[in-house]
Amino acid sequence: PAALNKGIRLQPVLEAAGATVWGDPARLQQVVWNLVANAIAHTPTGGSVELALGADENSAWARVDDTGVGIDEAGRECLDGRRRSRILRGRAARRGTA
Repeated sequence: PAALNKGIRLQPVLEAAGATVWGDPARLQQVVWNLVANAIAHTPTGGSVELALGADENSAWARVDDTGVGIDEAGRECLDGRRRSRILRGRAARRGTA
């Protein structure tokens, strides 16, 4: 509904139709949905969001492209740092050293 309300064109691109991905289907759906919902939220009215899914012999990938303004370099560095810290804290907690 959010894309429809904003007049955003959604474009799926399947580059590996029929590929098998092993994982928790609900979690995979959640990750892809979060990427698309974020793109829709930050894309201006009348823009577009493209979801590409692909795979090779050893891995699968999802890419979301949109016509939003994006995140500047400083913002990307900050985002990467937070994600890295969260991953390290999670690993320490699983080892019992957090």
